[in-house]
Amino acid sequence: MVLFLFTRFAKCSRWPASVLKGRWPIATSPPTLLAVASFATKWSRGDSSGKRLLLQQLKQAENVSEISRHLKEYREPIDRFVVSVAMSRLRRINKLQAALALFKQTRAKGIEQDVVTFNGAISAAERLRDWQMALELFDEMQQCRLKPDVITYSATISACEKGGQWEKALELFGQMQQRGLEPNVMTYNATISACEKGGQWEKALELFGQMRERGLEPNVITYNATISACEKGGQWEKALELFGQMRERGLEPNVITYNATISACEKGGQWEKALELFGQMQERGLEPDVITYNATISACEPAGRVEEARALFLEAYRSDCYPKILSIRGALDLHDLSAPEARTAVRVTLDDLRREPENRQFYKSPFKGDFIFITGHGTSRESGESVLRPAILSLFKDEYKELHCERHPQNPGRLIVSERSLRPWIKNKDSR
Repeated sequence: MVLFLFTRFAKCSRWPASVLKGRWPIATSPPTLLAVASFATKWSRGDSSGKRLLLQQLKQAENVSEISRHLKEYREPIDRFVVSVAMSRLRRINKLQAALALFKQTRAKGIEQDVVTFNGAISAAERLRDWQMALELFDEMQQCRLKPDVITYSATISACEKGGQWEKALELFGQMQQRGLEPNVMTYNATISACEKGGQWEKALELFGQMRERGLEPNVITYNATISACEKGGQWEKALELFGQMRERGLEPNVITYNATISACEKGGQWEKALELFGQMQERGLEPDVITYNATISACEPAGRVEEARALFLEAYRSDCYPKILSIRGALDLHDLSAPEARTAVRVTLDDLRREPENRQFYKSPFKGDFIFITGHGTSRESGESVLRPAILSLFKDEYKELHCERHPQNPGRLIVSERSLRPWIKNKDSR
């Protein structure tokens, strides 16, 4: 009978005054206490049929307008549980600014927030790559006397990583441990990624080792971040070691893993290993992207493996990795390429021009006029000087002596080969 009454009270959200004042007139059994506990939770959350309906509607909403309408139509006071569910849905449908706006508006209206809602707001800021907002929310949370948990720290560290704030990420990582919180795989991944972006390969390796000492199993993201840190630090042997270790542990490398490892080989002058990894990647059914091609071409071309670089460039072009390179007739747009890629693109294009029009891959009709090479400022600069322009001028001087290549008189970001020198060169196919 007591269990029945408790259950009825719970369903209609009513509670006897005597019980509310702590007076228990009768003994209670375990099932009765279970009903009491169930009701206590509902009572503290203000559960009602109207609220349950609202929460269901929020979870199924497809856009911001729908969420806004459901909140406006709700006649009972909105609490932090409602805010949490609405924010979660907004993040799920990728309306991150709206999630942050809802958090701020409800705070301004005096609705008490908790760790869950603050974590949701920090996560939204992290995905927006707004590390300053994430840190502001982190500080604000503590001012409200709320204790950050592992999720709070992981999201804030991840925001710092995306913002290139590796020192702040490490500071937070240390702080959470001082407070007795144990970092999880997500926390380590974010901190290692922050070190990778900050060029701190030694610290990244230290964290990787520490993670395993604590019994945490690195995942593909962990390995990718650590290999990438080694690549940026010029540690190609370490990168290869981690790549091999990853496979020994039964983890399947993805495109990001291969790209980082191939880039490490490129920086270490290991063109053979880069080609081996490129082939292995395709054998495993992974589709190379523009980063893969860039790294492999950049490993081969400076090592004198010009034919391999040509073959890779043509494969990349057919895979639509360079959609803009020939978007302007009579011009080759090189400004998004590295110097090795740009030199390879020039070789491939000039070779193509020497073929009969019906056999060409790029220019099917007879070519007329000057040819333009768009270098812009190149992919990197030293003292404000273009890296691509001298690389292309040097290529013409060494390999295409009959062609007159010079800076465009009206546009310093372009090089020009005159029709006067190009036409006889195209006709004289045996001059090279």
